[in-house]
Amino acid sequence: MADIKVYGAPWCPDCKRSKKFLAEHRIPYDWIDIDDDAEGLRFVEALQQGGRTIPTIRFPGGSFLLEPSDQDLARKLGLKIEADRPAYDLAIVGGGPAGLVTMRLDETPANQVRPRQFATARKAPIHPTCRWEMKAPP
Repeated sequence: MADIKVYGAPWCPDCKRSKKFLAEHRIPYDWIDIDDDAEGLRFVEALQQGGRTIPTIRFPGGSFLLEPSDQDLARKLGLKIEADRPAYDLAIVGGGPAGLVTMRLDETPANQVRPRQFATARKAPIHPTCRWEMKAPP
């Protein structure tokens, strides 16, 4: 049994988003579907003095969040939501379709990525849409 309880309904998009956020960060939680669990519905109504705002997420110690954003959840869980530096290095390994798509996505002006391709004469030719600077490895 997990320490975090998520009260919601399967049709609720905010519930799906909160569950996805917790799962992506590998945070264990128990799901209580208030459409199927009368006790869960009573808990939500008692907590909100008759309200039914979902998702209602209860944390250890009794604290809770109602319909939280991902940023609210990150803060509550102590997850870092801001980068330490303004820029990071990116290495893309592989010249197949996945590597090329990743290169194209990370070359957007907002990311200000300046990729360099390190290749030798024995390597396969680079895709014509790649605009990488060709250099031999040191």
